[in-house]
Amino acid sequence: MKKLFFLLVLTAVYLQSFSQAPIVLQDGDEIFTHSRLDTIIAHAKDGNSIYIPGGTIMLTSELYIDKELHIYGAGHYPDSSAATQVTFVSGANTFFRKGASRSSITGVYFNNDLYLSKLAEDTVSYISITRCSLNNLMLGSGSGARNTGNSNIYIAENVVRSNIYGADAQYCLFEKNIVNLQINYFTNNCTFQNNIFNYSGASYDPFKDCNGLVVNNNFFRDYHGLSNSQVNNNIFTINISGAPGGTNIGSGNIGNLVQSEVFANFTLTVFSYDADFHLKEGCPGINGGTDGTDIGIYGTPNPYKPSAVPVNPHIRKVMIATESQNGLLPVEISVAAQDN
Repeated sequence: MKKLFFLLVLTAVYLQSFSQAPIVLQDGDEIFTHSRLDTIIAHAKDGNSIYIPGGTIMLTSELYIDKELHIYGAGHYPDSSAATQVTFVSGANTFFRKGASRSSITGVYFNNDLYLSKLAEDTVSYISITRCSLNNLMLGSGSGARNTGNSNIYIAENVVRSNIYGADAQYCLFEKNIVNLQINYFTNNCTFQNNIFNYSGASYDPFKDCNGLVVNNNFFRDYHGLSNSQVNNNIFTINISGAPGGTNIGSGNIGNLVQSEVFANFTLTVFSYDADFHLKEGCPGINGGTDGTDIGIYGTPNPYKPSAVPVNPHIRKVMIATESQNGLLPVEISVAAQDN
């Protein structure tokens, strides 16, 4: 019923505006539309849903999410967002604040940075960020924040173009993400599984100042840099004889693989939308994960969704005639419901 209601709302919105569709706030059976995201959030109540269309949302001042909200974009892959454009949020940074626990965001390209706190007292939990493209992701109030008290954070199927700063958040699960740079300041009770870590730096490893983690079924272009952690069934492109190394425990790690022989199409050092991260035929990572599925983002019982299409109904085609026929303007909108 909720999906059907959204489809009706979506169609009405596109009929109202042939250029930039407004942002939609859904509160039960009531809707409110506006062009500014901060205005929409100010009108929202705990538990409301917000649908951001394709196109650019420019934030002229910091955006604060201080209540439980569920935010849906149109996606960030160009191939799957051709009908709507990518949902692109730019300008000032975005912050979760006290009161935002149990919020979620999916299907948004953040050109700015995303923070899980603004001030020390802004403790949040049960935050879900999925199928987004992120710049820097701060699980605290800044890159050097520690011991924030944030917990139960779920980060899945995202592209992280820069760094992740953990701020010692607890009970976090990172799975099926593609991370270009470093992961900093995670201590105990956090799991990283089936991710792709592209970072290979002269001074540091992909994990910096991190210990006590579970790190399984990932791809590394370098050594991991962990201590006191469980490191199992990962692929490394370097020689990892003696892995998991140091104070870590684990087994099943695979080393000395040439990157071009791991993936169907990915030989770069940073993410590309043209890449194909399925494992190449013959790669030992096929069915090589701790759960018997593939190492990397196409493992787990629920692999990375093609083009990271968000769970909300997805617009596949919008065709608006340039001339009216018998006083009517023909409009065709094709929308596909999503199972996951």
